[in-house]
Amino acid sequence: PRAPVYLSIPYDDWAQPAPAGVEHLAARQVSGAALPAPALLAELGERLSRSRNPVLVLGPDVDGANANGLAVELAEKLRMPAWVAPSASRCPFPTRHACFRGVLPAAIAGISRLLDGHDLILVVGAPVF
Repeated sequence: PRAPVYLSIPYDDWAQPAPAGVEHLAARQVSGAALPAPALLAELGERLSRSRNPVLVLGPDVDGANANGLAVELAEKLRMPAWVAPSASRCPFPTRHACFRGVLPAAIAGISRLLDGHDLILVVGAPVF
C-alpha cells in the first residue's frame, strides 16, 4: 500500500524459524513503479525467454489502461495461459480467447493449485501482496 499501514506482528514471531520451502522468498523482487526501468524490463524479458512454463495473471488495471490488446499480444507471443486475478472489477482479457483460463479463486490454496507447475508467474495490473 502507498498509504500509512498498520502491521501487527506477534511478539514471538521474529524468534521463530521460517518453515522449509520458503527460501525463494528472500530472493524475490517487487517493483511498485508505474513504469519499470529499462534494466528491469530487460531482466524480465530474459526471465520470460528462459521460462519453460510461464503464466499471465491480469488485473483490472489492464482494462483501466486500455491495454487489453497488449495483454492478448503478450499471451499469444509467449503462448502463455492467461488468468484473471481474483475479484477483478474489470475484465482485462477476452474470455473467449484460446489463452484464457478463467478467473482465479480468492483462496490461496485454490490459486496455488491452479498455478502449480508454472516456473514464472507474471502479474500485470493486479495487487499481488
